[in-house]
Amino acid sequence: MYELLMIAMLASQQESSTWDTSLNLHVVHQFEATLDTGGDVELDRIGGRITMDRAISSDHDLSLRFSWERDAWDFSGATGLAGLDPWDDIDTLDFSLQWSQDIDDRTQLFMGPILRFAAEDGASLQDGLIGGGMIGFAHGYSDTLTFGLGGGVVTQLEDDLRFFPVIVLDWKLSDQLRLTTDLTTRFGSRSGAELVWAPRDDWELGIGLAFEYSRFRLDDQGTAPDGAGEANAWPLMLRATWHTSSTCDISLLAGMTLAGSLEVIDTDGDSVSEDDFDPTALVGIMGRIRF
Repeated sequence: MYELLMIAMLASQQESSTWDTSLNLHVVHQFEATLDTGGDVELDRIGGRITMDRAISSDHDLSLRFSWERDAWDFSGATGLAGLDPWDDIDTLDFSLQWSQDIDDRTQLFMGPILRFAAEDGASLQDGLIGGGMIGFAHGYSDTLTFGLGGGVVTQLEDDLRFFPVIVLDWKLSDQLRLTTDLTTRFGSRSGAELVWAPRDDWELGIGLAFEYSRFRLDDQGTAPDGAGEANAWPLMLRATWHTSSTCDISLLAGMTLAGSLEVIDTDGDSVSEDDFDPTALVGIMGRIRF
């Protein structure tokens, strides 16, 4: 399995001594879904992200990000994976840094480390540590198209290194329509692509398909003590964003998780149990404040 880590190309800026800071908050509910081997699963998610960007010179940019997310899983049923009740609430902390350098007027190189802690309640966050990094480039082929590629690698809990591609796309199809990998609904380990329509300055609508990947340390109880859990999904998301002012956005979210899978792994790296769950609806709200 692999993760698409999408990075939007930063626009060139003049040298600045200040940080451009934004705060994102989100609440999402994924409705009850039936597991293939029996039982049901439901998910409530809450989290936030602080992003800080700064132009440290005329051709160098620095971006810092810190995010926290809490996934409250609810398993029910006496059979299948639900009968195991494999995990409860998961906390994830993400730290990342991206350094970008303009190679010329249209090409930019970016790179940076990745640091993540993810663990179930009752397990130490430091036992859920993974780390790695990524590197890539983006090129502006025209005033309407930016495209780039790269790659990354991270460690995994109870598994080998995980490699993933980096894809950058910002394609302006018209004055009101664009296709981008810079997801408005990016949170957690979500990445993908979104088609955005902006009919007015204060409103925009988007439809996007994303991939979510999560791997976390389990507590010392249950089916696989001190093992790992993994959750994957493909959410199709619709959003309506209201730009209430130049510094504040509010987004309403609705969509469906088209495919999802869950797995329990023991301390030897062996799969104890795995299951898929049926497509299910999801709703949510997001807010962003820029400072």
